[in-house]
Amino acid sequence: MGGRILPLESLRGLAAISVALYHFPSSSILYFSSGHLGVNFFFVLSGFVISLNYYNKINNLKSYINFIIKRFYRIYPIHLFTLTIVLLVQILKYFYISILQVDSGTQAFGSWYQVNDFILNVFLFQNVLSDKLTWNAAAWSISTEFYTYIIFAFIFLIFKKYKILIIFAIYILIFQIQILKLPISPFFYICISHFSNGVFCYYLFSKIKYLPFKIIYFDKITNLIIFLLLYLFIFQEKIFYANLNLVFFIMILSLSLSNNNMISKILNTKALIYLGTISYSFYMIHQIVLYLTIQILRFLFKVNFIIDKSSGVVTSTGKNFEDTIITLSFICISFFIAHFMHKYIEVKWRWSRL
Repeated sequence: MGGRILPLESLRGLAAISVALYHFPSSSILYFSSGHLGVNFFFVLSGFVISLNYYNKINNLKSYINFIIKRFYRIYPIHLFTLTIVLLVQILKYFYISILQVDSGTQAFGSWYQVNDFILNVFLFQNVLSDKLTWNAAAWSISTEFYTYIIFAFIFLIFKKYKILIIFAIYILIFQIQILKLPISPFFYICISHFSNGVFCYYLFSKIKYLPFKIIYFDKITNLIIFLLLYLFIFQEKIFYANLNLVFFIMILSLSLSNNNMISKILNTKALIYLGTISYSFYMIHQIVLYLTIQILRFLFKVNFIIDKSSGVVTSTGKNFEDTIITLSFICISFFIAHFMHKYIEVKWRWSRL
């Protein structure tokens, strides 16, 4: 079975929004302190979707290379585009400070924007070996995910019937990192761990999707499961965090096996599916838009922001209404830009080069 499972596509979009809400730590009523978990969900979902489409299709060197080329063109054009924007912003900031002698609170090309880190970003190595966030910080996830694709596709190719056992061994290995002390970024471990979870989820899905038991009352059971997960998320955060991989596993498996439950019908709406479709572009551009929005409000409209004295980083205005308006504004602008990024960069490079 290939293609997309549309409710999961919608969840990808909602996860991207949750990450964006997390990245503006303010007094806004929309601030989402657990929003960073959306990235973890991306990894699980990627493991599931990649397995759904390629688990038994990468069976020779040509298919392996084609897979890597497809994944490269899927993620790299947007990555390069956003990286270039960040570079241009820093150049403008440098001239803004140097020529106009304006105090921006932080210097251009500071610790986040070093030349060696830029080179690592160009080759998507920035967070495979390092836990330092640089340039477009959101790109840490695609840095780790691209090389995770290469590893898992190699397992699909080489180990054939035993690939699920090898993946399980890798999954167990992840939990031994404190003992082994391997010189790999913890970000990379996070990605591999959750991606493995997605592969396991697909494997179970492939074994039970045709079983008759899921027809009887399965949709009602799925609704109950999803509401239970939402309850844990809202009221029992400690339990939710402690069982994060299990929660994502159950959520994806439930929605994949059931098409007629209430949650799936909501997630199948065209608007939510479209949000999922452009979610990658949105995710990659949203922090840049947030940064520019804050700078414009500070220097053109003289909006007062709270600045962390130790880091010089702008946090918020400290006012609920203003922070909420800023949150809504940068998210809407990000989606507007993401629409065109998807149309003129993602789609163009994805289909014309494959």
